[in-house]
Amino acid sequence: MWKRKIEEKTDLNFMIQNKKAFRNPSIYEKLILHLNIDELGTNFPPELYDGHLFGKESYYDELSKSQRAEMDKREKAAEAKKKMGDAKIKDALNTLQQRKSKWDQASSGPGVGVNPALAKVIPAFGSLKKK
Repeated sequence: MWKRKIEEKTDLNFMIQNKKAFRNPSIYEKLILHLNIDELGTNFPPELYDGHLFGKESYYDELSKSQRAEMDKREKAAEAKKKMGDAKIKDALNTLQQRKSKWDQASSGPGVGVNPALAKVIPAFGSLKKK
């Protein structure tokens, strides 16, 4: 290819850009396979930069899979925590309803058996009568 470029003064990029057959967007993968191009390759020496240094887990498709799995796990944990919180709230409400204070219990003191319509009510708030 180099000799052809020098001797015939042909430019591979110019040829590819001008041919209608190469205007197909899916031709990229075919060219890579046909010309055995290493997409991760570089012109730098391996001591300076190695394109094959990164594993499969470093690329976006693998990263998105692991990120999606992590998000699903977190969502499940949040749902489980919410369900546990709901159960704890229900238990707390049940215990509050079961416990009775001294005000909830029936008293046996004065006023028991008195008709509630005739019972005298003393307001909790209000002004005291001055003498």
